Amino acid sequence: MSSPSYDPKKAAALLKEAGYKGETIEVMLNEGEAAETEATVLQAQLRRVGMNVQLKVMDRGAALELRRKGQYAFKFAGGSYDVDPLKAYVGLKCEPARKVTRIRNEPGYCDEEFDRLYKLAEKEVDDRKRMELFSRMVAKAKADMPELDIGFAPRVFAFRDYVKGYTTNAEGDFRPWGGGLNHVWLDK
Repeated sequence: MSSPSYDPKKAAALLKEAGYKGETIEVMLNEGEAAETEATVLQAQLRRVGMNVQLKVMDRGAALELRRKGQYAFKFAGGSYDVDPLKAYVGLKCEPARKVTRIRNEPGYCDEEFDRLYKLAEKEVDDRKRMELFSRMVAKAKADMPELDIGFAPRVFAFRDYVKGYTTNAEGDFRPWGGGLNHVWLDK
């Protein structure tokens, strides 16, 4: 998937064509995380084309409570620290018993075909077949939901014997808060 070309005049024209008249667009994000910097850049870019974007920076717990209730217009989030793409899509599996308080499926998305493809990908061991299933899952979700990918920030890490104080979560994955790079020093 390629990115569209940078054309602020075209973006402004498309906004006008869509009927946007400068209404405030509120984007919710967690305080003190990388998303705060990323969202500030996005806000500046969108303001250049005439959008009135306000950032609602919230404590992680308060933001999570609103997201689980589906009480937000836009959220700034996404991605996975895992090398297995399957975990990036677990949050789109149906949670039909949890329509009021969502645990992982914050947008409240529920589609039988998506879930069927997810289950197939979960069991598939052939990489090419698995990638085809992921492509179909993503196409299905994109067709069904008003979700926009605005960028990709790789979050990878490596270990060296002189890196001290680094901790992972219980599964050995990157810890975005309460550990990880926040507590690292180089003993060299």
